[in-house]
Amino acid sequence: VSPNRRTEAARFAQLWNEIITSFREEDLISDRKEL
Repeated sequence: VSPNRRTEAARFAQLWNEIITSFREEDLISDRKEL
């Protein structure tokens, strides 16, 4: 695997983590509103 590919994968993983985290935070907020 070339270093460039590895950097792209790391960036993608970081971005994906941020997306999942924001979705989880929105889920927590919407759950609290329902309660």
